[in-house]
Amino acid sequence: MRRIYAAMVLLLMVSQLVFLPLSLSMANANELPIRLEKNKIVLSSDVMTAEFEGQNPKVKFYFTQLAEDSENYSLSFFVNFKKIIEFQDEDGSGVYEEVKGRRIAIESLKWTHKAFPIMIEEKCVGLAINFTTNSTIPPEHEKIIYVSIIAAMYNATAKDRAGAMVKTNVTISDWPWKSEENKLAMETHFMYNITLTEDKPVNFTASENDNYREWNILIDEQPVAFLRFLKQASNGTHMINVEHNFTTTDEGDGVKIWAYYDHFQGKLVDDPSFGVFEEALSSIRNLLHPLLNPYVFAGAVLATIVIFAAAYKIRRKEIFGLPANV
Repeated sequence: MRRIYAAMVLLLMVSQLVFLPLSLSMANANELPIRLEKNKIVLSSDVMTAEFEGQNPKVKFYFTQLAEDSENYSLSFFVNFKKIIEFQDEDGSGVYEEVKGRRIAIESLKWTHKAFPIMIEEKCVGLAINFTTNSTIPPEHEKIIYVSIIAAMYNATAKDRAGAMVKTNVTISDWPWKSEENKLAMETHFMYNITLTEDKPVNFTASENDNYREWNILIDEQPVAFLRFLKQASNGTHMINVEHNFTTTDEGDGVKIWAYYDHFQGKLVDDPSFGVFEEALSSIRNLLHPLLNPYVFAGAVLATIVIFAAAYKIRRKEIFGLPANV
């Protein structure tokens, strides 16, 4: 029997070693480093990492704790601010017709960036990156248009979904309107690259409440990532109504979302946000690594002990001629 007890202790020690890295990976949830890598800026927490590719507001984001085994699977999401378009709402629908309108391709502009801390009551509660650019709309106008996109991530002491969401402030200033009746649209793409060890369905859902509209990416009916737009923007003095419309991308790996802004003067500030559902982390990990599921692992340990004990009893009967139930 001592050998059985020794085997049980050994198996329990192995189980602790298996789960120790998972517990350690949760230890530094308040750390929010910003680092500059080759041709990209990385904003990261223990839950989520956002990589701004090309050092502009085209972002790839993913679960930080699932990045280490990325050679075995793909699990990443993308938000790309594509275009700003002025359009005439001829039919009163408030919806932009893609074949019309003057546009600025946000993704192709030259951006500058600056990182800074977010301070509340003299305490750093997060970090942010301010991307800024300016452009003109030739040939009709020579006036410079300013666009700023501030991407911010808060730490766990600041607010809900801290470390699992990036809040953005999109500011458009001094737009040279062609007509006072026209409106503005911003095109944003929300896409994914998902390849799992098991074949699971990946879907999009759209929902809304009184304050915002949200698009979710789901794996096997489990929401894993989101993009959210508010129903109102601001120009500093009053609120501006925002409508939204979306279609799937040509490849079927995402959605194209258009935000439609009523005519405004001066500047417009919108606050979209994107991130991951931290509560989905354990179910995704179980999908990728079934043996790391504590219930599966505990069952395997128990089954091993039972088999070992049964074999030991049979062996005792063979050697000493004892009953197997002794």
